[in-house]
Amino acid sequence: MDYIVKNLINDMLRAVEYEREEERERHLSEMKYLSGQEREKKGRAVINLKRKKIGRTISGEYLYQFSRKYNIETEISIGDQVIVSQDNPLDVQNPTGIVYEMTNKSITIAFTKQLRMGNNRPIRMDLSVNDTTYKRMEDALLHLKSPEFSKLNTILSGKYHVSTFEKDIKFKSLNDVQNQAVNLAYNNNGYYSIQGPPGTGKTYTAAHLIKTIVEGGKKVLITADSNAAVDHLIRHCAKLGLDPLRIGNPIRVNNDLKPYTLDYRVVKHALYSEIELLSSELEEVKVTHSHMDKPKPKDTRGHSYTELIELMDKNQASRGISKTTLKYMKPFLKIQKRMDYIYTKIQ
Repeated sequence: MDYIVKNLINDMLRAVEYEREEERERHLSEMKYLSGQEREKKGRAVINLKRKKIGRTISGEYLYQFSRKYNIETEISIGDQVIVSQDNPLDVQNPTGIVYEMTNKSITIAFTKQLRMGNNRPIRMDLSVNDTTYKRMEDALLHLKSPEFSKLNTILSGKYHVSTFEKDIKFKSLNDVQNQAVNLAYNNNGYYSIQGPPGTGKTYTAAHLIKTIVEGGKKVLITADSNAAVDHLIRHCAKLGLDPLRIGNPIRVNNDLKPYTLDYRVVKHALYSEIELLSSELEEVKVTHSHMDKPKPKDTRGHSYTELIELMDKNQASRGISKTTLKYMKPFLKIQKRMDYIYTKIQ
């Protein structure tokens, strides 16, 4: 690896760590020294909330709506990670979740686990550091050291020479410079960077480039450093008549783009209502199953549940398992059989 590129990557890794620590210290310091009211004035907390459970996401997270009678004014937005608390906001046991939806008087949060807090005391919500973003930046930089990115390393070192091929692409909706950028990016056999100040139409130009590539019969993966940036580009692509598929957690996708998410398309699928009914039944069956006595190892004699179910269906004894023992295990095995069937149907 080029010495200059290696130093550049190490400098950027340090910069990511500095940024992470600075953001973490800022949040922790405010949560330690400022009251909930003071932090709310800064837009990084919301106080006096009550909660209610409102359901689950397609991907299984638990949804809770936190609301109050007067308006919520905050810099917290959809996709942010937040901490909810009723006593000490710095308690490491406090649950964290992702902002799913927002209204003037409520914020809906998605959690991986059910909450164990009631409404007997007001609930506070604090904006938190989302470490996932920083880990992804670090991973990307570390991957850059891999030999498979040697070409990109050459570009970063300034030793890469752009080669172009003639194919004139012209969009009436773009100006000359933007059309030139599309042409150079599309015809260049490798990496190409389009740079410009804010408001010069980089995203708009990128959408036209994507349209050109797609109409050429190829697929495009769109990535960005934030969900908001991806959503912005998706909007432009949709306006140009493309049908993008938004990959990722729908919790972090703006409402106007939810129809483009994979989860939305799953919900709209003809079989989804059947799957939803099966999933609901599975939850009930699992609760019943959890309250039943599991067969003891001395009774199963090394047989799997699948083998025991087959014996039960045939009403046969086998290898040390009498019909009497099988009869005692029958209620459990019938529930297990139903669970196995539902899992198979859902898959």
